[in-house]
Amino acid sequence: PINIETLQNCIPIYEEMEGWKGDVSQITKYENLPKQLKAYISRIEELVKTKVVIISVGPKRSQTIIREKVFK
Repeated sequence: PINIETLQNCIPIYEEMEGWKGDVSQITKYENLPKQLKAYISRIEELVKTKVVIISVGPKRSQTIIREKVFK
């Protein structure tokens, strides 16, 4: 927030979601991600009103899932 007064009027919202087990760092397609992780991504999309098109599953370039081409 721009100023402390705005922050003082904010009310935090805590949500719990189902987690996922296992290593996702080798997954290269969105469809192959655990359903719990896809639900988490969907919730983020709802909250920010923007589609998540790039998902990193590790530090390497090869560990990036591109859901939709955004760069030419």
